[in-house]
Amino acid sequence: MPAAPGARSGGRWRLGLLVALGVLGAMGLRTAVSGSQARRLGMEQLAAGEELGATMALREAVSWYLPLAWWREDAIEALWSLHERQVAAGRLPEAVRTLNALRGGLFAARSLVHPDGDWLARVDGALAPLLARWEAEAASTQGRAAPGTLEDRQAWFAATLARPTRPSRAFGLLAVLGFLGWVAATWRGLGREGRERWRWLGAGALGFTAFLLGVALA
Repeated sequence: MPAAPGARSGGRWRLGLLVALGVLGAMGLRTAVSGSQARRLGMEQLAAGEELGATMALREAVSWYLPLAWWREDAIEALWSLHERQVAAGRLPEAVRTLNALRGGLFAARSLVHPDGDWLARVDGALAPLLARWEAEAASTQGRAAPGTLEDRQAWFAATLARPTRPSRAFGLLAVLGFLGWVAATWRGLGREGRERWRWLGAGALGFTAFLLGVALA
C-alpha cells in the first residue's frame, strides 16, 4: 500500500532536517579544524621569529569564527602582544601591519553576527595614532611637509577607521532568509503536481532572487 501524502511530506522534512544538520555539523568541524591549525602554525612561526608568517597565520585563525572559539582568543592576544613589542622597538611599519592583520581577521569573522566589538574598538584606538606617527616620520625622512598636525591626522585616521563597513546586517539577513526560502520552496514544489508545483517553484525562484540580492549588497 502506498504511503499517505502526509507521511511522504513528513519523511521529506525529516530528511531535509537531517541533511541541514549534517551540513551545519560539517561546516562547524571545518571551522574548528582550520582555525586551530592556523593558530598552531602562527604560534610556531612566532616562536621561530618569523613575524610575517605568524601574522598571516594568526590573522587566518581570527577569521575562523564560531561561538566560544578558543583559538581566536589566543590568536588575537598573540597579534596584540606582537604589535606592542614592535611599537616598543620603534618599528612602526611592522606594528601597523600587525594591527591591520588583526583588524582584517576581526572583520572577516563578521556575518549576521558582529562579534569582537570591544577588540575592534581597541585596535582602532591604537591604529589611528600609529598611522599618524608613521605618516609624520615618513614625511620627515623623505624631506617633505607633513599633511597636517599629528593631532589632526590622528583624528582623520580615527574617523576613517570608524566609517560603517560591510557586511550589512539587513542585507545579510535577506541573503539567509532568501536562501532558506529558495531551498524550502523548491523542495516542497518537487513533491507536488500541476499548478501547486509551479506555485512552489515560483516561490523558490523569488527566494533565490532575494538570496542573490542580499549577497550582492551585503
